[in-house]
Amino acid sequence: VAAQLLARAQERAPIAQQRALEVERLAALGAETLNAGRAEDALRGIAEVIRTTLEVECCELLAARGGTGDLEVLARAGRGREEDGDDLPWGLDTWVSQKHAAAAERPDGTKWIGTREASDGLLRWPPEHMELRTLYVPLMVRDRPVGVLRMSHDAPFSLDPAREQFLSALSYYAALGVERLRLTADAERAEAFRQADALKSAVIAGVSHDL
Repeated sequence: VAAQLLARAQERAPIAQQRALEVERLAALGAETLNAGRAEDALRGIAEVIRTTLEVECCELLAARGGTGDLEVLARAGRGREEDGDDLPWGLDTWVSQKHAAAAERPDGTKWIGTREASDGLLRWPPEHMELRTLYVPLMVRDRPVGVLRMSHDAPFSLDPAREQFLSALSYYAALGVERLRLTADAERAEAFRQADALKSAVIAGVSHDL
């Protein structure tokens, strides 16, 4: 009995350590989000925490800017790699942004396309045994797409259920960071318009006074 209890305790110890590490990473993520003075700094901090937590070479956060709908990298942690041509009408990142579903690229260059379950809205993740080179995850805030999380690694990696659950939590933090950056840009744009209107009013008032 004592040997069995000891064996069970030893089996549970690594799981407990992993959970403690996840809590620590989430706390660090919250600190990065709240303490950063600028939205860009917060977004880079979030990308770095995701990269180190999931032990990948590169983590990038992409979002559309302007009216074109094309995605651009807002924050990058680690060393990125050049994108290979995709066999889809758009790149995989654009497809994920449009379809709100996850996708992945395997080490041999083939693609895996996921879905979003209609019943509960949950993402379908790559199978646990599947080796991946790049993973694309849609970033959603209140069922509205705000960007794409792209993770890549030189060596093949895979996702187990625990990492999937943790990545879901981390990606929501990333989505909030992208949304904060967008709101900040909108506020700065509105302030610029307000100052332009104030300057225009002052010029018109000066000209009217002179006339």
